[in-house]
Amino acid sequence: MYETNNWITPQIDYGVPFWGKPPLSTWLVAGSFRLFGVGEFTARLPSFVLSILICLLVYLSVPSGLENGDKSHDGRHAGQTAVHDGLLSVTILASTGLFFITSGAVLTDQAMLLGTTLSMVGFWQAVEDGWWAIADGPEGAQEPPVRVRLWGYLFFIGLALGLLAKGPVATVLTVFPIGAWVLWKKKAGLVWRRLPWISGIALTLALAAPWYLLAESRTPGFLEYFFIGEHWKRFTQSGWKGDLYGNPHPWGRGAIWAQWFFAVLPWSFVLILTDVWPALRRPGALSGGLGAVLSDGRKSYLLLWAVTPMLFFTFAANILPTYVITGLPAFALLAAEAWPPEEAEGKPGRPTSRPRRPMTWTWRAAALFTPLAFIVVLVIYTAGMQELKSQKVIVEKYLQLRKGALSRLIYVSKRPYSAEFYSRGAAMKAETAGEAMELAARHSVQGGHGGQPAGHAGGAGEVFLVIRTGESEARLKTLEPKPERVMEYHGYTLFRGR
Repeated sequence: MYETNNWITPQIDYGVPFWGKPPLSTWLVAGSFRLFGVGEFTARLPSFVLSILICLLVYLSVPSGLENGDKSHDGRHAGQTAVHDGLLSVTILASTGLFFITSGAVLTDQAMLLGTTLSMVGFWQAVEDGWWAIADGPEGAQEPPVRVRLWGYLFFIGLALGLLAKGPVATVLTVFPIGAWVLWKKKAGLVWRRLPWISGIALTLALAAPWYLLAESRTPGFLEYFFIGEHWKRFTQSGWKGDLYGNPHPWGRGAIWAQWFFAVLPWSFVLILTDVWPALRRPGALSGGLGAVLSDGRKSYLLLWAVTPMLFFTFAANILPTYVITGLPAFALLAAEAWPPEEAEGKPGRPTSRPRRPMTWTWRAAALFTPLAFIVVLVIYTAGMQELKSQKVIVEKYLQLRKGALSRLIYVSKRPYSAEFYSRGAAMKAETAGEAMELAARHSVQGGHGGQPAGHAGGAGEVFLVIRTGESEARLKTLEPKPERVMEYHGYTLFRGR
């Protein structure tokens, strides 16, 4: 997109449309390249910025304790508690394993997460909370307060962002928990009055629909593949063969719950130790705690938000761990509610806004140490794995050995996406070694390939082949003269043609 300046159709290769996802994440990365140059950091920068915005929304969603305009000592202390709970929620979210990883990964999930979080927070603020919109209008008035209407429009903007980031699945993961909560708590009338439904839906369509129509007009067949293939067959057919861009990820039914447990580590483990296990040892404590959550309007809303991804994908045949990500902000907010606060005893004049219970220093140290240690280990792990999982080392070796821009780097059978990135689009692909040599000769005559920068064109040059190590002997069997083996790196071998 950055090179071809085609901002309508994402491309999996030069001239090959990518129908798997809408373009929001691609727009953001291409825009980052345009503003700051092409590089690893600028590719990851949009995900990091989106993560900051998501954390800000989580912080703002914590009730301030001042909804009724209480400016007394008790009200000020409630506000201090809200700041504490907001920062704690952000800390929990940022230190969950999945959110920590996706904050620096080039994925579409963070853009979708911003959209779903904006919608879920915007809905609650417009309908129930609106903590900075105190008393803009009389209760029950026909026209909601201005700032409440603003949150309502942000709800519809979030829907549009989800449609442009992932498609209808983002809408489903937003509308399902909201619809269930509205029916459960009998809030349909209030929701109808508080949200600008007609103008809001028009806003969502105005933001999202034009791209879908343009995409279909540029590459006919997109809508059928995207809506039927990606949003139905992918989840209902185990090992679906129609995926044009990746491999199926078959899992057993219900495996999404296990993936959620690992996605929210270390907090799933910490909460089991600090809340679930102690509750199991007290008769009726667990059921009583769950009953308190279900009877509370805000907590029940958060619970539905948190578990919706797992409920939705429980019977899906193809899933990934990232599918649980839309529920992480709600999990962080609920976990902050469950965190044992400081004991209020011995602090006269400091009433609490919610019941307090003691927490030993042992548990405090364990709860704080676990996420910090986890982050350190994860940083070390991902720093090492980045080299193992990418083609950076092989591409750098090719760039070191090649003799000018006339050399060709061709992957046989399989070309990882990282090879395209680190070679700036120069890495080509062929099905066999013989086809690779013919491809190199043909492009030497024709002068490059579609969309390739001008520096790659013209004349003859060396040919470098990259083949998966276990397949290299068989694939080079009929090739004469045999290419020179240059290096092997984690499953791939680089050869230089003679």
